[in-house]
Amino acid sequence: MRVTEGTIPILLVAAHNTAHIRNGVRKPCDINTGKVVGLIAQKTRAFSIISTSVQIDPNWHIDSPFRQTLKELIKTHNIQAVIDIHGRKEGAKHLIEYCPNDAFTQKYPNLMYPQLDGTRAMRKFIDDEQLTISEDVDVQNIPSLQIEIRKDGRDFRKNTPLQIVDAVSELILKLASLGI
Repeated sequence: MRVTEGTIPILLVAAHNTAHIRNGVRKPCDINTGKVVGLIAQKTRAFSIISTSVQIDPNWHIDSPFRQTLKELIKTHNIQAVIDIHGRKEGAKHLIEYCPNDAFTQKYPNLMYPQLDGTRAMRKFIDDEQLTISEDVDVQNIPSLQIEIRKDGRDFRKNTPLQIVDAVSELILKLASLGI
């Protein structure tokens, strides 16, 4: 995994940048999520953690080395919010979906999410079969936003990923200006 330290207490996560093992089955990577996270971290000076090799899925395995490193970063650097970037399959209705945990919704009830061509959707992401990173940090009352990006939104042969990087960077800088 690659960890980059930042200057604002927000942690960007790309746990599925590489293939991962979930319940003994190898799952494909969320293509270019690491590149998206790296660019956002560069623009905003947020902290980041990006998977760089096949690992057990930290969204399903709470004892994974990735998740343990993430928790240490939160504790050591007094991280105040987590932005967890994931991929969605091609053909999903929305280009981008913002999925806040309860702590995020409570702390930022009136936050306006950046919109890209009306493709924004906001939904609560809960999967009862797992304890996702966002759900796990919610227990610690840390705001977290899982952002799902459709496959074509991560294709750097197009301009769309750069628009997404700009939109999410704007959101992070807005959070930082609110006194995170």
